[in-house]
Amino acid sequence: MSSTRDIVNNLLQEFATIIGEQNLNLDENNRLELLINRQQRLSLYCKVEANKLLLMLDLGMQPISMEVLLAFNATLQQEYDVFFGIDLASKHIYLSRDIAIYDLNIASFQQHLADLLQQAELWQQQLQAPNKNLTVSPAKLA
Repeated sequence: MSSTRDIVNNLLQEFATIIGEQNLNLDENNRLELLINRQQRLSLYCKVEANKLLLMLDLGMQPISMEVLLAFNATLQQEYDVFFGIDLASKHIYLSRDIAIYDLNIASFQQHLADLLQQAELWQQQLQAPNKNLTVSPAKLA
C-alpha cells in the first residue's frame, strides 16, 4: 500500500505531465511551491498524519484587518470549502483548501485547483475594490 506522501507525489507527477513540467515532487518537508499562470503562487503541503493535502494560494498583501478577514472563515469553509490564512511574517493573505487524499485523483485535484483559483479571483477583486465594505456578513457577499 502506498504512503500518503507517495500518493501525492504520484498525483504531482501526473499533474506535471499535463502542465508540461518535468518533475514535481514534495520536498523533505512535504511541501511544494508552484507558480500558476506565471503569477499566482500556490503552496502545497501534505499533512501526512491527517491524510490531507493543503492547497494555499497567495493573495498578496491586502490592506484589511485580520479580524474582518477571519470573520469570513466560518461561512467560507461551510459554503465553499475554503478559508483564509495569514502569514504574519510576510503579511500575505492565503486562500486555502484542505483536501482528503484518500479520494483524490488527477481530475478531482484539477477541479479543486480550478475552484480555488476562481474563489481567489473573486476575493482579490473584493479585497481590492476601492469602496469595499467587508464588514457585512459573508452570506451577503456569497
